[in-house]
Amino acid sequence: MGRELQKHYGQPAQCVLTMPLLEGLDGINKMSKSLGNYIGINEDPQQIFGKLMSISDGLMWRYIELLSFESLASIAKWREEVAHGRNPRDIKVLLAQEIVARFHTKQAAVDAADGIRCALQARRAAGRYARSDCRLHGQLHRHRSITQASRTGG
Repeated sequence: MGRELQKHYGQPAQCVLTMPLLEGLDGINKMSKSLGNYIGINEDPQQIFGKLMSISDGLMWRYIELLSFESLASIAKWREEVAHGRNPRDIKVLLAQEIVARFHTKQAAVDAADGIRCALQARRAAGRYARSDCRLHGQLHRHRSITQASRTGG
């Protein structure tokens, strides 16, 4: 309709490109800094990685469709693998690494993944006496956790 009006008034016809809105981290509202449900491209690689890992499994597919440079065939294969038991977390890791590498470096993406893995190991160790080892930036990190009950003998 607009192109016809432009032609009628002697203006050159313009093309319009529309894009879908990306839902924010909450999965409900559009991604917005003011709503606090956004991923900033200038954020620390580990923050970007962590935020992408926090999205729901269902929302993950929307992010992949709109943000990933992976082929449609690869995405279809991932969907099939998840439907047959692959953990969606594995796919989120691939997406998070791709996005971090795009706005930072490939090494930053690897380091962010290692950092998240180390943090999860440390969190799992919490609540009991445990030691977990992981490598981050090529260095071995040891995490120790002792619960209050262990310290007090209760």
